[in-house]
Amino acid sequence: MKSRLFIPIFLGAVAVSLAAVPDGVRESVRSLSQKADRGDGEAIYNLARLHDIGYDSIEVDSARSTALYLEAADRGNAKAMNYLGFRYFKGEYVDKDIDSALFWLSKAVEAGDPGAANNLGYLYASGMAVEQDFGKAREWFGIAADAGIHSAEAQLADLFCEGLGGETDTIGALQLYRKAARGGIREAGIKRAELLKNMADRGDARAMALLGDAYSRGEGVPYNHQLSTEYFLKGALGGEPSAAFVIAELLEIFPDAFSEKNYSDIIRSIVKDEEIRKEMLSPQYWYEKAAAAGITNAEEATRNLFPVP
Repeated sequence: MKSRLFIPIFLGAVAVSLAAVPDGVRESVRSLSQKADRGDGEAIYNLARLHDIGYDSIEVDSARSTALYLEAADRGNAKAMNYLGFRYFKGEYVDKDIDSALFWLSKAVEAGDPGAANNLGYLYASGMAVEQDFGKAREWFGIAADAGIHSAEAQLADLFCEGLGGETDTIGALQLYRKAARGGIREAGIKRAELLKNMADRGDARAMALLGDAYSRGEGVPYNHQLSTEYFLKGALGGEPSAAFVIAELLEIFPDAFSEKNYSDIIRSIVKDEEIRKEMLSPQYWYEKAAAAGITNAEEATRNLFPVP
């Protein structure tokens, strides 16, 4: 599978609009200024943002906003550090300076802003203005992904999948793609499904079961009950115990589920013994297969199929 690497965004570094100003900032300018005068880093940062857009009696003043971002950063405000990194990277209202951009982004990560780690990961992965370094990209994306930034999860999964900057980690990629997809990164779900299809085509029973689950939920692929059942069945026949449990439950609810030709053909193509094929029509057969691997309920089947990283 050829991945389309890296989502080109720069978190925390987008143009500010009046609608984006949080309610907490919509206080009187006097009150905000008073807090800033007392050295409140958050207030100084918010005042800088208002100078970016103009608000109430505060006029748009890029020079003043830059000075305030620097002051807020010097007082330890991580968001100001991240935004300064963006300004130096873009050369926005300051001379473009990549070393300064990397300095402030790194400081922002140290101060607790995982969005800055995602930004650094993107820079090193894309090779924009810095030497491309997938190893460093992995490190920075890893910090951002651990903090729950879904775009970082997707981009780190790309690196794991392609073996860039380290060893290939297919299982890790699948887990990250799933997190990112559930966090709203649609492309991650599609990539995960493509990876599962490739693995399933090579006979990976767990991938078959995971693909069955994906079709049952419409995650990365269109919802399709028939394909879901087929992949769960293929996974169960391949020895995946979680899939065996799913098939057992299906047969318990719908005893004639495998009377359809496509399902019986799948079984016949893999199992040559007619007596065993008859046994497979019973949910008990599959429950016993699952239980032999320690799976006796749906919770255990889910934990087995989706182990916690």
